Amino acid sequence: MAPYIFTERNGIHIIDLQKSVGKVDEAYRAVFDVVSQGGTILFVGTKKQAQDAVKTEAERCGMYYVNERWLGGMLTNFKTMRTRIDRLAQIGFVVITVGNRGGHPDRSKWYHNYGYGNLRDYGLKDKVVAAQQLAARYPWIDIDRVGIHGHSGGGFMSTAAILMYPDFFKAAVSCAGNHDNRIYNRWWSEKHHGIKEQIDENGDTTFVYKISTNPELASRLKGHLLLVHGDMDDNVHPGNTIRVVDALIKANKRFDMLILPGQHHGFGSMNEYFFWKLADYFAEHLLGEREHSVDIPQLNNDI
Repeated sequence: MAPYIFTERNGIHIIDLQKSVGKVDEAYRAVFDVVSQGGTILFVGTKKQAQDAVKTEAERCGMYYVNERWLGGMLTNFKTMRTRIDRLAQIGFVVITVGNRGGHPDRSKWYHNYGYGNLRDYGLKDKVVAAQQLAARYPWIDIDRVGIHGHSGGGFMSTAAILMYPDFFKAAVSCAGNHDNRIYNRWWSEKHHGIKEQIDENGDTTFVYKISTNPELASRLKGHLLLVHGDMDDNVHPGNTIRVVDALIKANKRFDMLILPGQHHGFGSMNEYFFWKLADYFAEHLLGEREHSVDIPQLNNDI
């Protein structure tokens, strides 16, 4: 993509239309060739502005489409999370990812629907048990020093994990979490949590849902929690994290917080800074190795 980027502002890449316009005809010919030979095309567009157009045009020509994100941002956040996981392992942490029940719908409808009615806590027990089983099998895994990290839906889940299992998880780094789904996208909550039909005495029907929130668990914090959010997040409003902060303060808890100025749901130009904050946090609270230098030398390697 680099040759077709005009500039970058606050982590957002702006396309150079003069350079990319020629590729429109090339893309058209490629699609034409595939379809003319009996192939199929998958239309993908999860941004709000693209959802209706993707659905309309895909249905018009009888093709498949994806216009919504998977539970927890798996479709759009996978590359970011995989990179962070790989680098944490290179530093020296034992890193695992757990495909807990309630996850990706490709496994089965039952597997995906496991989280219905319990969207905050459904996957936490599987993560605990998976770590315990691995530690029982491999003695070099220290089960008494376990941390958890997540972004977006994973930010929601990682904070819930350290609050629901405060004696198991010793540290959590939670990014851009939808900690209170009353101020998040209603469609996401209704789709993945499920709704309940209620009929009142007048025969009027309403559809309701209530997802447990992280702020209501604040008093359970025992370990070390770092909350991170971009102040320009237009997916998960920063108010989600602020509500957790408010609850923690009222519960007289110590915690850490990092606001990334000008950053959206992804951390853009500050993603590298965030990674080393993540690494330092886990190194201090899981390995007992605290970095005292004000400078982050890894960020200056290319200067």
